[in-house]
Amino acid sequence: MTGVYAAAHKKGFLEQLESDDEGTRVKAWGDVDGLIEAHMISREEAAARKKGFLEMLESANEEAKRFAWNHARLLIWLGVISEEEAAAHKNDFLELLESNVHSLNR
Repeated sequence: MTGVYAAAHKKGFLEQLESDDEGTRVKAWGDVDGLIEAHMISREEAAARKKGFLEMLESANEEAKRFAWNHARLLIWLGVISEEEAAAHKNDFLELLESNVHSLNR
């Protein structure tokens, strides 16, 4: 029964990586590195769901976007996303930096 329980939790977690709710995705992607290191999910399982992460790099929600950019380097290092995939969103990163500069100047 324990294996069935663990498999159900794993399936639910993997689904959260692709959730329509950004808050759910932020929480799930924040746990990916630890779960990969603990061998609870594989890098390939996370990479298969990377669209949910890459979408947050260009999110209109500044908190989700900031989270994604803060975690992009780690996910590149883990092999979940590529440098090229992150670089494709560089204009969104520059937009985030610009918004932070504007908020500091207020």
